[in-house]
Amino acid sequence: MHPTTFRFICFLSQIALVSLLLNCIIAYRKRKDDASLTHSLEILTKMLPNLIETEALLRALIALGTLICDSPSLRKNVHNGVKDLILKLSESNPGSETDSRVNQCALKLVDVILS
Repeated sequence: MHPTTFRFICFLSQIALVSLLLNCIIAYRKRKDDASLTHSLEILTKMLPNLIETEALLRALIALGTLICDSPSLRKNVHNGVKDLILKLSESNPGSETDSRVNQCALKLVDVILS
C-alpha cells in the first residue's frame, strides 16, 4: 500500500471512530446511561492524546464537551493529561480554519472544565 493511501485511511479511520463515539455519547445521554458515559470518558481520555488528524481532534473535543457539559461528576473525572492538552490547544496559534475551530472548542472546554 502506498504511504499516502495509508495516511488517508488513518485520517478517515480516526474521524470515523471519533464520530461513532460522539453518536454513542449522544445516545447514552438520552438514555441517562451513566455507566456507558463514564466508559466513554475513559475511551476519550485514551484517544485524545493520540489523535493526529485535526478534524478527528475537533470531533473528539466536541464529544468531550457533549459528555461533560451537564455532568459535574464526569467533569471532575477528566484526566489531568487531557486537561493539559485542552489548555495547550486553547493557547495555540491556529494556522487554518480547522485549527481555529479546534482552538475555539478548546477555549470553551476550558471554561466548562474550570467551572
